[in-house]
Amino acid sequence: MGIKILLLALALFTSENKSEEVKLTKYSQGNKETTLSVGTIYSKESSMGKLLLNWKNKVSKKTNGEIKIKLYFDGDQGDEEAMVAKMRAGQLDGAALTSGLGIISKPISAVEMPGLYKDSVGLYRAMRRGLPEFRQQFAKEGMVLLGITTSFKYMFSKSLIQLPTELKLMKVRTDPDSYIDYTMAQTMGYTGVMESVSGILQALSSGRINVLIASISNTKHFQWSSHYNYVNTMPIAAEIGGLVFSKHKLDGLPSDHRQILISTFADLADKYSNALYTSDQKYLTDTPLTVTTATRSETAAWYKVFSDVRQNLGANGTYPVAWISKLEKGL
Repeated sequence: MGIKILLLALALFTSENKSEEVKLTKYSQGNKETTLSVGTIYSKESSMGKLLLNWKNKVSKKTNGEIKIKLYFDGDQGDEEAMVAKMRAGQLDGAALTSGLGIISKPISAVEMPGLYKDSVGLYRAMRRGLPEFRQQFAKEGMVLLGITTSFKYMFSKSLIQLPTELKLMKVRTDPDSYIDYTMAQTMGYTGVMESVSGILQALSSGRINVLIASISNTKHFQWSSHYNYVNTMPIAAEIGGLVFSKHKLDGLPSDHRQILISTFADLADKYSNALYTSDQKYLTDTPLTVTTATRSETAAWYKVFSDVRQNLGANGTYPVAWISKLEKGL
């Protein structure tokens, strides 16, 4: 009797193990590991680099290692225009972009028109409201916008600048691919010095540029601030970034994995943006540069010119007037 009971127990144990083995085999076959390639011009040590590494680790954990992300830092996949081209050609799955967002969908670049947002609260609310529409615009271009990061651009200069008219005598860096920068130069009457991001440091060292409108995080990361004496606390314009993927690539993933990729980055992007704003305020307090704050009349003069720039961007056909008006109203 004892032997029969023992044999029965062994049979049940073997049967349960086989059943569990079948379950595990089915699970592993239905959820193969996928590696996604993502490029960025930023370094691993930069704030954006740290954001991407955090996102990568969280995605891996939430998908039990089934989604692996290969990150290419320091422009290893080329500049932002090159990375967008590679995504469209299927040679790169995703990219963390700044100005490159406008290469994919021009309307989103209008967010960086000067004077649209005066503080982080207004900028954050507008981007939260606009994200669904931005995502629709990207979907039409065969891309998925996972989330948006936000910060502000400030004016760094060699000499004290208080009014817009003073820029006419300065050498202001202008992005060669920016419709906004070109229209700002025309409207404000200065001759912009065309220079890509990669050439700014050399242009600063040689004195070809003595005014730079840029985010504080980029100014620190690319070591530009040491070439300036002044920074003004007035936000000139928003700077947005985002993580973009090929829609074709994401559509090939299980729906739960797609949702994890998107929601995880969107949540981290919000926290990252808040941290950037806090870091900016600390920089403006601790920086060795001379920090200036525009008076009420000076601020009014700047915002009048900013309004003129936006009006001209509509008049010259860069952006539809209705779209500019929508952004001005916070979407």
